[in-house]
Amino acid sequence: MNKRFSFQLSRLIYSIAAALLLTAESASATADGPDFYQVTGVANGDVLNIRSHPNPHAEKLGEIPPDGTCLRNLGCQGGLTFQEFTELSKARQAARLKENPRWCRIEYQGVTGWVAGRYLQEGTCDSMATGRAPDLREPRSDSFQTVCGVIIDRKTHSYLCTVTEIKGNNGVERTALRFPDQEIQLVWGKGKQVDVLFEGLASATPATYSTDEGETDLFIEDKTYFYYSDRGMAAKAVEHFKP
Repeated sequence: MNKRFSFQLSRLIYSIAAALLLTAESASATADGPDFYQVTGVANGDVLNIRSHPNPHAEKLGEIPPDGTCLRNLGCQGGLTFQEFTELSKARQAARLKENPRWCRIEYQGVTGWVAGRYLQEGTCDSMATGRAPDLREPRSDSFQTVCGVIIDRKTHSYLCTVTEIKGNNGVERTALRFPDQEIQLVWGKGKQVDVLFEGLASATPATYSTDEGETDLFIEDKTYFYYSDRGMAAKAVEHFKP
């Protein structure tokens, strides 16, 4: 695939490969995605409310500060489907998100409940936050900004995203790609094999991948997902990106 430093102005959010079912307020969620979240997009002086059900009018169980971390992921529900992401206008997408917002069930400092998913991003949880003794075998992670995209029917859709690499004793074992409204987990296998776990789905999708000149391409059926995995290339791509 040709390298891309001039990106389309159109912004397409990459999402899960199948529609999430609309559920009742008391429905449970599937705990896919990262192990922990951290709060993002909440103004200083404000809080993220923990609710008893995935509803802004449900009973308030607790509060999380705007810099809150160590929110254990117990599963998410709602949000746009892949078809809605690709076919609806931005105005219709916004209207649909109001009808079917994304909510995540979390555990924070002993309180379990639901929070609005748009205020979450992948995070970590260290021993200072949990009160546990450090475990030297626990994976380490670090993040950087890059450009991600998907090619569908020869059309390339690109946008900014965040890459979090989870490292073990043998190097990078898992990679999380945080797109504007969804996340996928990449579990690296042997050879050119990778398992792709879409947020909201219970099972992973097997895929193949290739890395060339700092870009990693993921091949899933008739689609190609890509991101700049080399940090130097990622920095240049972000610099030239025009939202």
